[in-house]
Amino acid sequence: MAAKIEELSVFTYNCRGLTASLHDIEQLCAMYHIIFLQETWLAKQTLDKLTDISDNHFACGTAEVDYAKGITSGRPYGGTAILWNQKLNAKIFMNQDQSIIGLEVCLDSSSLNFINVYMPYCCDSNYDVYMNYLSKISTLCDEIDSPNVLIVGNFNACPNNNFGVLLSQFCFGTRIENIR
Repeated sequence: MAAKIEELSVFTYNCRGLTASLHDIEQLCAMYHIIFLQETWLAKQTLDKLTDISDNHFACGTAEVDYAKGITSGRPYGGTAILWNQKLNAKIFMNQDQSIIGLEVCLDSSSLNFINVYMPYCCDSNYDVYMNYLSKISTLCDEIDSPNVLIVGNFNACPNNNFGVLLSQFCFGTRIENIR
């Protein structure tokens, strides 16, 4: 199905753990064509849980934690995912980062590209990491062969903190419009 942009419904949700939010996500699947998740807290070995959420949606996700690397302390953290209605003509695109995942949706006459991000927590020790993520997003936007790009997710930025200032400068410098 080639979607019309006027009919496309999307939702972004910081679920703070897929397992704890499963019921909410199932309800979102009944209401939206595309659902973007952040902080799924899944490990690479448990990403298949995403495909069990909805019979009507495809799913793909990223995970920061890999149990194959040995013993982990605490709970899994981070992670992003996208669930999209199976009737959409869409495909996933990824870079080598575990906090960024994208979806290209083919529309009647063009495509719409979404980049789902989970950015580092705002603290001084994450400043360089945050800058690196902004650079990755900029590169990914440059690589997409379409002017229609929406960046969604959890930016961990407020207008009055350091990351909020960085994000505003990034948006201004790249001519990305910040929509809240």
